[in-house]
Amino acid sequence: RRWHHRQPDPERGAFDQLRYEFNEPVLGGLAGPRTRRLLSTFVIAEVALAIVLVAGAARLLLSARNLLAVNPGFRSEGRLIVDVLLPGLIYGTDPARATSWSTEASTRVKQLGGEGFAMMSSVPLRRESDLTTFTDVVGRPQPPQSRSNARRRVVDPGALEALGIQIVRGRAFSPDDRMESAKVVLVNEAWVKKSLPTDADPLKEQVNGLFFRRVGDRFEPEGAPIVGVVADVRYATLAKSAEPTIYLSSNQTNTLRRSYIVTSRDGRPERMIPGIREALRSLDPKVPVQFEMMPGIVTSSMVWSRLGFFLLATFGAIALVLVGTGVFGVLAFAVVQRQGEMALRLCLGATPRDVRTMILGQGARLALIGGALGAVIALWTGQIMARFVFQVEA
Repeated sequence: RRWHHRQPDPERGAFDQLRYEFNEPVLGGLAGPRTRRLLSTFVIAEVALAIVLVAGAARLLLSARNLLAVNPGFRSEGRLIVDVLLPGLIYGTDPARATSWSTEASTRVKQLGGEGFAMMSSVPLRRESDLTTFTDVVGRPQPPQSRSNARRRVVDPGALEALGIQIVRGRAFSPDDRMESAKVVLVNEAWVKKSLPTDADPLKEQVNGLFFRRVGDRFEPEGAPIVGVVADVRYATLAKSAEPTIYLSSNQTNTLRRSYIVTSRDGRPERMIPGIREALRSLDPKVPVQFEMMPGIVTSSMVWSRLGFFLLATFGAIALVLVGTGVFGVLAFAVVQRQGEMALRLCLGATPRDVRTMILGQGARLALIGGALGAVIALWTGQIMARFVFQVEA
């Protein structure tokens, strides 16, 4: 190496003078303190970034695991969804004709091998068209600002059973619940918890404001008794609890937008799609038909969670590789720059073990600093991500 000439400093000892001259940056010599600090900063930043990315990927992985473990309240395997939209000009003013179309369609689907053909106004985990309505309980007045409300869904008798939705108490709708008979409703557990006292029996209550009867020249609300309590179903997303819901029978309420659940003995109703399409087209070619498998609906509802996990997992893996190579490269470069220092230490009495301990200790110290900094940043980002993940703490 080329050493520059310096006049001895009488105030320094021989060894201090040598150490002082060694630490001074010289042309063609060792890396100076600024370069060492820059290299150390790179190591700390790489370790911290890796911890933040891997922590984010782990949170999304735990969130996806928790979502898959959630009981949605229904069964999706082996369920085919047939969406139809009855033309309003033809079926909207004639509920009997809509009922006749549904009955004939069910007969033709069963002839093709289908075991069920039951309608719901909205299928869980899809964009829905159901409205929110007030559900006043007869005999339990409430102030206007706290009136109970619920999602209003219309279902066929047998539709809840076809989708595997459980009846917790009471009974489900039956074919005897017709337009001319007494109106009845079903409610879910979330509605019971929100709208009734804890000691109240929902099967002894009536809901007002859903049906009306004509008395003279005006319409008056008709109370509908609750005949059953349905288990909660996560309609909007698996990450949100079920909202209060009230179910009406399709035999007592007409709806034009319908989603039919089709099942088959072999558990593969998708094989009947061509036959069902042709059967419904021959029944009324003006009725549009669309098909979708229920497992695909569940998978689609988690697409953003899966995409976020894939992206962060990829970035986390890349970060680990970059940290492994980057930290090694930076430390190796720093060690090469300090070969003269290590040689000098050996000449002054240090052992090879002392030199190795010094180099590894300095690298470990940088890794610990980067790890601590990364943990703090990961905790902060975890608090931000808490609103976007499911049941995962910071």
